[in-house]
Amino acid sequence: MITLSDLFNPSTQPALSEQRLRAAYANVFSGKGNPTEEDKNLVLVDLAVESGYLSVTPDEISSERLQRVEGGRKVFGRILRMTTLTPKESAKLLDAVTRELTANDGDL
Repeated sequence: MITLSDLFNPSTQPALSEQRLRAAYANVFSGKGNPTEEDKNLVLVDLAVESGYLSVTPDEISSERLQRVEGGRKVFGRILRMTTLTPKESAKLLDAVTRELTANDGDL
C-alpha cells in the first residue's frame, strides 16, 4: 500500500504532498472522478494517521483531548470495519501507516 512519503519527501516536498493528497480525496469523495487504487490507499492511510488509530495515548492528557482522540479512533475503526479489506490488505495498511508515521516523525 502506497503512502505520501513513498511518493514525496515530507520534509522537502510538503506542498506536493498536500496537493496530491487533496487530489486523492477529491477523486475518492467527489463522485465525479474515477479514484485509482493509489487514491484510495492515500486516503485510507491519511485517515488512519490523522485519526490516531494506531497511536498510543499519552499518560498526561486532558479529558477533552482524550474524547477527541477516542472519537477519531472510533470513526476510523468504523470505516475500517465497513471496508472489504482482506487480512493481507489490513497488514499492508498497518505497514503503510507505520511507514508514514515514521517518515513524518510521528509516534505510534
